[in-house]
Amino acid sequence: MKRLVYLFCTITLATIIAYAQPKEESIGLGASTGWAEGANLTYVIGQDVHLGFQLGAYIDGKFAPTIAPQVRYFLSHNGNFHPFVIGSVLISDRAQLKDGTQRLYFGSKMDLIAGAGASYFPAKDVHIYAQLSAIELPLNGNSELAFGLLKPAVGIEWFIW
Repeated sequence: MKRLVYLFCTITLATIIAYAQPKEESIGLGASTGWAEGANLTYVIGQDVHLGFQLGAYIDGKFAPTIAPQVRYFLSHNGNFHPFVIGSVLISDRAQLKDGTQRLYFGSKMDLIAGAGASYFPAKDVHIYAQLSAIELPLNGNSELAFGLLKPAVGIEWFIW
């Protein structure tokens, strides 16, 4: 009997993991650190496209209210590992200017960030992700243009609907 129960649990868990991806038109809640530390809300438009919005409190280790709308495009859906590209507009309350001074009004730092990453789905409605920015393009001149493997970010999201 124990073997039958173990077999049933194993098959159930394998089935859940095999279908590990959120439903279309679902909403996810999560938290991340890296680009801007804070909470995020994600809306799944389709299997390949997720729209997100991040609300953060810190950037570069300093207190700075931050918002960042973002979009992820998933490149493949093989198994539990899903690579993606991401684009985001980071709007922050704090900017470190080139002369070392800081500006403290809303929208003082606005950057367009593009990068890539991957999600791992340990369960159907939960994913853990890691991403790197590849380009940071200043939109208001209060930061510098940057290319390369830049700021890493990690996070977790739970799709509740």
